[in-house]
Amino acid sequence: MRIEDAVAQANEVVRGLLALSRNAPSHKVPTELGEVVSDTARLIRGLLPARIRLEIDVQPEQPVWVSGDKSQLQQLVLNLAVNSRDAIHGDGRILITARRIADTEGSADPVARLEISDTGEGIPPEMAEHIFEPFFSTRPREQGSGLGLAIVHGIVTDHGGRIQVRSDPGQGTTMAIDLPAIDPPPEASAELTPPAVQESRSQGMILVADDHRQIREIIAESLETAGFEVVSAADGNELLRLLDRHRKEVRLLVIDYDLPARSGVECVRTVRRAEGAPLPIIMITGAAAEGLEDALAGEALLLRKPFAMVDLVRVARRMTAVSENRGAP
Repeated sequence: MRIEDAVAQANEVVRGLLALSRNAPSHKVPTELGEVVSDTARLIRGLLPARIRLEIDVQPEQPVWVSGDKSQLQQLVLNLAVNSRDAIHGDGRILITARRIADTEGSADPVARLEISDTGEGIPPEMAEHIFEPFFSTRPREQGSGLGLAIVHGIVTDHGGRIQVRSDPGQGTTMAIDLPAIDPPPEASAELTPPAVQESRSQGMILVADDHRQIREIIAESLETAGFEVVSAADGNELLRLLDRHRKEVRLLVIDYDLPARSGVECVRTVRRAEGAPLPIIMITGAAAEGLEDALAGEALLLRKPFAMVDLVRVARRMTAVSENRGAP
């Protein structure tokens, strides 16, 4: 195994252990499961080879509401999709569906059914009962940490749900997750404005910096759909050059913590030293960076990956509105 691969695998194990051991309570709010699936699908497509087709079957006109932590539910969908990807060795398909259905266990209350099916190699019967155990994996040791499904099981349990596994060797696998369904919240009609509808008035310019092209494009697309103008940078030096060029127009920075050339924290401090007025900054990170909040010392809002794009848009609107009010005479 190359040193780079060993380091990457060690990082994956550390992140998984932190996710399993984190005692912080989840933040559950009314959450539309189809929206979670659609948002996460953009990330999943960036992780799939061309030989694997991703299909999403959600019905916006029939929303599926649960009380859930959006970031954790996105992590759940992402982990299951990656697990399906790794089980497909040739051409194949991953299908993700979300439906509100009658409880198959006999309860009078409906459930929110999330299913992820693949055309992969399937799970041998003797291994099926162990797949949610930490560090258990059907793959070679160098190809994964064995924590992905254990994290999924923990998230489902925390949300009061259950998992059913249907699999036959050579015939693929379906993971069916049932979560308690809830009625739509009163504000649902306002929250579920179709994302393709553009704001009629420009919301201002946001500068986004992330070295992963797919993530950069997803964030830019979501913010542009919400009416913002977006310029993007792939590293810290490009971020500072673009900020200098668009200093009068930029109303918010969205900066990844782990930027090349200059780190996200270094960029934040450089901007703070140069700016007369406080420019709002969101720092995004998927790293288990302990003490990062203290390092930022209130200079930026920390948003941990994975997050729902609708949450990023809400925060961006709030922070740009505050910035505009501060700048008003």
